[in-house]
Amino acid sequence: MPTRLDAIALHSPEQMPKLIRSLRKRKGWSQIELADKLNTTQQAISRMENDASGLSLKNLFSVLAVLEAKISIVDAHEPDKPESMEW
Repeated sequence: MPTRLDAIALHSPEQMPKLIRSLRKRKGWSQIELADKLNTTQQAISRMENDASGLSLKNLFSVLAVLEAKISIVDAHEPDKPESMEW
């Protein structure tokens, strides 16, 4: 299984649930295992993976940190510009 995830461009919030599910599965974790790492419930993870519209930025960053992923903001007009901001 790959250990590095190539960059994925998200163009709408509706794509976030699929990304979270994909990252979790790449780790080989069940929803329960991810929930344990985030100190939440399996039901909360299920909701996140089906509709992330209620997911706060704080919780999104927590999820991504546990999944060892990061967000990069790239200027849409200059996607290859090396000064892209990363968090």
